[in-house]
Amino acid sequence: MIKIKKDKNKDFVILNLTDLNLDRRDWNNQDMIDFVYKTIDELIKRTNPDLITFSGDFSAAEFPECYEKSRKLFEHFNLPWTFVMGNHDNQGGEEVASKLCDILTQDKNCLFEKGDPKLGVGNFIIQICEDDKPIYALVLMDSHDRKEATKENGEKYLAWSNLSKDQLEWLEQNVLAMKLKTTLITHIPIWKYKEVIENAYKKDIDKKTLTYEESLGSDCWNPGYESSIGVVIQLIVGNLNILREANMLN
Repeated sequence: MIKIKKDKNKDFVILNLTDLNLDRRDWNNQDMIDFVYKTIDELIKRTNPDLITFSGDFSAAEFPECYEKSRKLFEHFNLPWTFVMGNHDNQGGEEVASKLCDILTQDKNCLFEKGDPKLGVGNFIIQICEDDKPIYALVLMDSHDRKEATKENGEKYLAWSNLSKDQLEWLEQNVLAMKLKTTLITHIPIWKYKEVIENAYKKDIDKKTLTYEESLGSDCWNPGYESSIGVVIQLIVGNLNILREANMLN
């Protein structure tokens, strides 16, 4: 378990980034890389984060050199950061994913634990502490790559993976034992995420025109959907493809 100190005189600010998906060709495109650095720099200036979280998909597992460059990207900003692996990061299997994590964690500011290998690569907890007392927890979990599934007609296909039964038991045990408000960070959204999105908005809300500022208020939400998903308080995910499929992104 990792512990990070919070200044009791200010809020603890987390900046989440996700889905860089920069392959070898992208890293050779200087205009694109300049844009990435500039964008992250601007986000940091706006938010002044205490911690940067990355919810998966740095690149594709076949490009280990891109993970070296991703590490240098985060090193450049010299701030504490942590991450989970995305489905593209996991495409080479768990052994390759573990080696890619070794590349990323060479940065002294990177907070990461591989956790129990039976659960995947990177299932761990960060506790945020005030005066040495834990007051909040971040649970970071590996949602793996795609998996083989079977349609009702018997046809095989590759489906989005998910947290395993063992992982969910590990999550529940730890959250209940800590008795702390908790945010779960993973790459592939859990099914509950789609269910909540479908049911949370009031019927007359047009999600395509809803602004971020409007979503922060209570007028667009049905009662009971303001902040609760299971045993965790908040959920941070990645995987833009799934979010688009579920109409969670405009």
